[in-house]
Amino acid sequence: MPDKEKPRKRILLVYVSRYSSGKLSMPVYQLSSYPQLGLLYLASVLRNEGFQPEYLDPVSTPLNRSAFLKAISRDDVLFVGFYSNFALKEAVCRFIGIVKDIKNIPVLVGGPGFYDAGSYFNAGADAVVAGEADDIIGSIARRIEAGRSLRGIAGVTLPEIFPLTLSAPVFPNSDINDLPRPDWRQSDPRNCFCPTMVFGRHPFATVMASRGCPMACAFCWMANRKWKTPWRIRSAEDVVMEIVELHRRFGVRHISFQDDCFGARLSWVDDLCERLLQSSLDITWDCYGHPLVFSKMNNNFLKKIRKSGCRSVHFGLQSASPSVLKKINRSPDEADILIRLFPLMKKLGYYLILDFIYGLPGDTRQSLAANFNYALKAGPHRISIAPLLVFPGTGLYEVYKENPPSSVSNEEIRNAIVQGMKRYHLRPGIVFENVRFALKYNPDFIIRLLASAPGWFGYFARLNEFYKSIDE
Repeated sequence: MPDKEKPRKRILLVYVSRYSSGKLSMPVYQLSSYPQLGLLYLASVLRNEGFQPEYLDPVSTPLNRSAFLKAISRDDVLFVGFYSNFALKEAVCRFIGIVKDIKNIPVLVGGPGFYDAGSYFNAGADAVVAGEADDIIGSIARRIEAGRSLRGIAGVTLPEIFPLTLSAPVFPNSDINDLPRPDWRQSDPRNCFCPTMVFGRHPFATVMASRGCPMACAFCWMANRKWKTPWRIRSAEDVVMEIVELHRRFGVRHISFQDDCFGARLSWVDDLCERLLQSSLDITWDCYGHPLVFSKMNNNFLKKIRKSGCRSVHFGLQSASPSVLKKINRSPDEADILIRLFPLMKKLGYYLILDFIYGLPGDTRQSLAANFNYALKAGPHRISIAPLLVFPGTGLYEVYKENPPSSVSNEEIRNAIVQGMKRYHLRPGIVFENVRFALKYNPDFIIRLLASAPGWFGYFARLNEFYKSIDE
């Protein structure tokens, strides 16, 4: 704390819920309990500035309506900061209303949902922050503490200048390796839980090795033509140092990399694997992979990654149709790439997850059926299917606004998703593969899943109570 001063006021950083709006998500996902990593980064910056950050999450903390009201009602709260994306917008707006009904303290909103600033201002927000706030969150807190306006701070949009102006996103000027570690005191990894992580062990923590994405998918806000998020990667040495710290402090045994496109630089991946192997840590890990990145990896490279502890790769294919892939600025070869890769990766012991988006431009009933048949042929251990949501700031929004052309109705899409998820995951062969994987590589997963079953009702009750109370 600077100059041993008296601690500054509390700042509440709130992540409303990962699945508060995910009506088509599998119910078990609602039990996932791990924090929003960006808020933990901001908590570290604020703590270094002498403030008292407090992370709130109704999934991973015992937070109900009364606890939330108590937290915001205290006199030492400087402001409340919400993370939001497009799927969480409605829930965040409800929370803003609660804050403003109870106490007129400043409310800020950040995250990729900043494009829709008007919705947050209508709900009562005082400012919307665009981009990565690591370099500006301290200035924001000091100005609010001094009772000064936030006008002029890069990345901050105020209601009086909107909609005439929406501030451009800001990104840290400093070396990404110099950013402080996430403040895991706010959310102990030993309390994190993900019941679908067949491939992972506990305790587990999330790590971000890079920010931004080098790809340009038309449905992604980071590929915005005007304000494209720059891709930056930390040194492999710094990443492994963070993993070692998490292992020593909390006994973390599994790392889930949160990079939007992991390993886009193969020399970096090789360096990371070498350092993990040399560390001799009992650590496993998983990541999100892009088909074009993994297409550059030969058999020996994939073996090395697996040997370094990688248990699972989650691929976002989105569509098996080459023509649909081209319409979303993806390579038409990606489906063929994964068909060739999957048998090899499964043989090496990888747990594979495959993502699809239904309702993309050019989708038809035939293309949706072809997606399912492709999944059967590729044989991932798990698939995830989501309906297309067109968000402001994306390439699809620029061309089609909110309604890209599709010959498939929303009802047909919903039915295809529900039926596809059921049909795929209830197949005896897939059930057997998942059980076999857990028994071979992660037997404590089954024990932990069964042991935690009685607590699942508590998770659901807590979440339902919280959102029911908000609706009331």
